[in-house]
Amino acid sequence: MIDQHMLERPAPELPIRFRRDLQYKAGNRCFHLRSRNMEHRVLDDIAPTSVGHLIAYGNCTASELVRQVTTDGASVLAVADLLDQLYAAGVIEE
Repeated sequence: MIDQHMLERPAPELPIRFRRDLQYKAGNRCFHLRSRNMEHRVLDDIAPTSVGHLIAYGNCTASELVRQVTTDGASVLAVADLLDQLYAAGVIEE
């Protein structure tokens, strides 16, 4: 049942954003996501542009986010890996 209903990655045509129950807070080369019972601290130092801020803003798809971040010289693979980790951790809205 889980395999039928859970996506392996964010839907490519929808904006990528954090789950609605998570509060985003920017930090120094990191960001924090807080829910009622949990806090995640995520390193955000792979690019000059904050990946966390772009996700929190929620107005671009995952591929647009990667394209935007990598124009500043960041590695496409590093950005994609961070997005995969965030999705696997369950903090990205499906």
